[in-house]
Amino acid sequence: MGRGEHRAERREGEGLYALHCAACHGVSGAGDGPFAAALSVRPPALSDLAAMSRFTDTDLARLIALGRPGTPMPAFGRALDSASIGRIVAFVRT
Repeated sequence: MGRGEHRAERREGEGLYALHCAACHGVSGAGDGPFAAALSVRPPALSDLAAMSRFTDTDLARLIALGRPGTPMPAFGRALDSASIGRIVAFVRT
């Protein structure tokens, strides 16, 4: 995959993130989206590189697809295909 393709993938991921993730995780990934305060568990800061380094891209894709039991993180596997989830992961990694 060339550089331009990676950029396009991240751009698409940014749009998908804005649509499906930003309400809880925040526009900049700080865990401060408009719904965050109302949740029983605060969304993790996706912008925290130390915390995010614990997860592989596969781990993140699985969390997006299946949700996170015991937290308000819903499963998006029915709403998003694996390519779309991969684009979100690519964006989050930036």
